[in-house]
Amino acid sequence: MAEIEILLGTLNGEAHLGPQLASIAGQSARDWTLMVSDDGSTDGTKAMLSAFATARPGAGLQLLEGPRRGVAANYLSMLDRVAPETRYVALSDQDDIWFPDRLSRGLAVLRAAPRGRPAIYAARTALVDARGRPIRARPRALPRPSFGNALVQNVLAGNTIMMNRAAIDLVRAARPAVLPPFHDWWLYALMTGTGAEILVDPAPVLAYRQHAGATLGAHAGIAARMRRARLVVGRQWARWLSAHHAALGSVAVHLLPETRASLAALADGPGGRGRLRALTAARARRQGAVGTAALALLALSRLA
Repeated sequence: MAEIEILLGTLNGEAHLGPQLASIAGQSARDWTLMVSDDGSTDGTKAMLSAFATARPGAGLQLLEGPRRGVAANYLSMLDRVAPETRYVALSDQDDIWFPDRLSRGLAVLRAAPRGRPAIYAARTALVDARGRPIRARPRALPRPSFGNALVQNVLAGNTIMMNRAAIDLVRAARPAVLPPFHDWWLYALMTGTGAEILVDPAPVLAYRQHAGATLGAHAGIAARMRRARLVVGRQWARWLSAHHAALGSVAVHLLPETRASLAALADGPGGRGRLRALTAARARRQGAVGTAALALLALSRLA
């Protein structure tokens, strides 16, 4: 069995999947297999995957039918299917381009983590446009990972995430009764909430493609900020926040006493000043002082 299992979720990814598969095949770390869960593609995605498997029989590609309940359900279903002997998993989007050391960097960091303790690795990304051309964007300083941050924001790029066996087992044991809105945000919250090792690499490990079909994309640029503003004003973000907290509540038994208390504090005050007091009691914070201030304003306006 390979040391690393790559988990790739696909859905009508024909336009960008080719370069991603080529970058996976070009990894300096060679001991991997590829699990793909296709969530109902109607384009040439499956044909591309079949061609990849034929050309590289050693990749051990496993093509599965996804649950068709959204991206979070697709990735969580793959984590449930990881082989018992797999030591590490690496999550992959369908439209990025991995740098050759993407796997080897994460592997080196995770191997140095305390044995038997859940550990999750994530790194920075380099932004490119739909055609793969670099986008000039000022690197953002990441906040210190914490459960308070994970309650209201995800700072771990899901397309860079790797986990060790203990973390895989934790995810499988803590199955949420409520589907979280995003798998990477869920992993960040679960790992910080249970005291896992959070390992953030300051170096970029892949080209993160920004295109119209992306669910969220990066924070850089006016268009990205406007898209997020529409999500907030339309209350979609508030609905995501509610589902995220409900999912965490369903696995509260796995959380540390202090993080369980933070989560419980959010039950106080459904909106306005009560909501603001609840977020403060939970030590919820976003990236930077401006982001945390914006969170307070959203609470007061009942948009968070």
